[in-house]
Amino acid sequence: MNRFRYPALALLWCTPLCATAQSSRDYTIEVAAGYLKSYVGSNDQESYYKILLHGKSFAERGQPIKVATHLDTVGSPSLGGQFDWRLRFENGTLQPSGGVFEGLGAKDLNLRGLHFLRGSALIAGDNDGKTINFAVGLESPQFGIPVFASGSEVANWFAVGVQAQRAETTDSPADANQGLITLRAFAGKEFGRPNEAAKLRELPKHQAQLDAKVNEVYQIADSKDRANYAIAHEKELGISKYTKSFLQAALDEEIDNWKQALENVARQDILENLSTPTFAAFTEYTSWYTFNGPSMGNRYKGLFTATIDYFMVPYSQDMYLRIRYESGFERGAPTQRKNNLMLAIAFKL
Repeated sequence: MNRFRYPALALLWCTPLCATAQSSRDYTIEVAAGYLKSYVGSNDQESYYKILLHGKSFAERGQPIKVATHLDTVGSPSLGGQFDWRLRFENGTLQPSGGVFEGLGAKDLNLRGLHFLRGSALIAGDNDGKTINFAVGLESPQFGIPVFASGSEVANWFAVGVQAQRAETTDSPADANQGLITLRAFAGKEFGRPNEAAKLRELPKHQAQLDAKVNEVYQIADSKDRANYAIAHEKELGISKYTKSFLQAALDEEIDNWKQALENVARQDILENLSTPTFAAFTEYTSWYTFNGPSMGNRYKGLFTATIDYFMVPYSQDMYLRIRYESGFERGAPTQRKNNLMLAIAFKL
């Protein structure tokens, strides 16, 4: 296995990029580094790292005020979600290639009669560069089981799709065109949220953030009439979905003092973000079925993961201890089986 003996170097390498991404609410970088026990081949303990760069989840883009950290059928930000794009690079988790890289993208379609579907794209391969897959297709929006979300507060979603894939193998002539049916699923639960009194005690420390939120939105719409105009002409004015949702929530306050309405929404938004759990436990499952073309082994393959995160800093999800088990196959390395138990420190920047 390709050893990475100094996981901290991944953090130093990432720092300049993190500084740029951190200033924008549309980008998040996560870096994890730790140790791994593989139950495939050699059982030696290895060090590994992972760098993940992603945009907002569809849930956050849809209603950022109301779903800030609430569990619902599509999951909360601390548990993850279905992101509109995601780039992942990891090393030390596969034998013999060391690891994989993967880029995923999904975009809502504004096509007549197909507005409920999303376009999807993938590029994935192993770190040795021996396998690389390109895929494009269609995917459903995420569906959830409401009874789990409302009764037991288990966030959950699944999405199915169909893709055309080109599989390139650099060390053999076995390149292939494939047709795939895909499935992605998620379920998770958070534990140990602070109570309302604790959040209210913490709120004064975030006054500068509250003022910045209010001033940013007030520059766009300084009255109810301007807010209604901005919502009606969001595309023309380039209004983000976050800002549109913020304005709509302020209008729903139904009070005459517009600045006070904005402050109420900003305060509620910050209080929601202070509702950080102590622990989060979740499972993810990604699979694909090759219905056309060569399958590189079994036609049905997938990757199952189970994760427990411990958020070490109060009122923050930016640093956590992670225990993770994973078993199965990656799209970028469909012939290399994973069966790993990992312990890592992770940072979100």
